[in-house]
Amino acid sequence: MTQGNKPQKRLLLSVGLTLLLQACAASSPGTSPPSVKPARIPALPAEARQPATLSVCSPTCSDALTAERANWQRALTLPASPGLPASGTPTDYSLLPSRAFKP
Repeated sequence: MTQGNKPQKRLLLSVGLTLLLQACAASSPGTSPPSVKPARIPALPAEARQPATLSVCSPTCSDALTAERANWQRALTLPASPGLPASGTPTDYSLLPSRAFKP
């Protein structure tokens, strides 16, 4: 380093420190977030509302529908019935169940 660079370095260092001190001394904005109103959920328009239950619908009707759906669900999850054996041919009607169509 040469002797000519030392005063320039000191000047830059002092300017930098002065700017840093001024920035820290300035009043900083508040740390709490601004107050925000909660979101407002608008009411549904009349077209989007569910119609009122009809007087002809009874709780037993709803119970019957629930039971029917449970039966459907059980039917969908039952294991499949065994099919025709691999040795059977399509024209061998003796292998078909009794309720099947026979020519």
